Amino acid sequence: MLTYVLRDAVMIVLTVSLAVALWFTDRWLALERRRKDLVAERRESELKNLKSQLNPHFLFNTLNSIYALIEVSPDEARDAVHRLSQLLRYVLYEDRDKVALNREVDFVRNYILLMELRLGSDRVETDIDIAGHEDMMIAPLLFIVPVENAFKHGNTADRNDKISISVKADGDKVVCRTVNRFRADTVVDRGGGIGIANLRRRLHLIYGDRASLSTVVSDDTYTATLTIQLTTDDGND
Repeated sequence: MLTYVLRDAVMIVLTVSLAVALWFTDRWLALERRRKDLVAERRESELKNLKSQLNPHFLFNTLNSIYALIEVSPDEARDAVHRLSQLLRYVLYEDRDKVALNREVDFVRNYILLMELRLGSDRVETDIDIAGHEDMMIAPLLFIVPVENAFKHGNTADRNDKISISVKADGDKVVCRTVNRFRADTVVDRGGGIGIANLRRRLHLIYGDRASLSTVVSDDTYTATLTIQLTTDDGND
């Protein structure tokens, strides 16, 4: 009888232990799912916050450019307003996680054309080659940060100084490079300022170690190079 009692007691203990273990496992899995959900929500919230910081800054600089044209050339100012409406349409209605590369490049082209109205087309050198990669998916509003910085901090007062902008796609890699000169008496932030810091944070959140942004100051020249390595996880074949 003692053997039966011990056997039943052991079975009860094992059953209770298994039930407790299953409960703790289920509880741990639920907490882990919640933790991952919170991380995803925090990541999404931070990305939205970074984009909200980008857009007003971008619009402020663009409106300043249009304002400078109103007195000088009303016709060009009207053209600039039209181009701005195209830029706003992209910002407002392409607010998605990923867009086609050609859409992002068209956005950059419109911005460059808008800046050329103020500076002159002979002041800007562009080299854009995404042939065969037009449908590649990419996070929106990444290229505009270094491009905008090149116009904002470039030595636009000297007509001999040009701004160089290139966007090239090769295989699963996209590279955006901007080069601009600045006045010798200008204090240059080697870190790139708030816009560049926000861009680096966005790249880290979206692409991790598959994206990089380097800024180099050499003599009176500032170069920014944005490189993104895309994979099938980004919606590409």
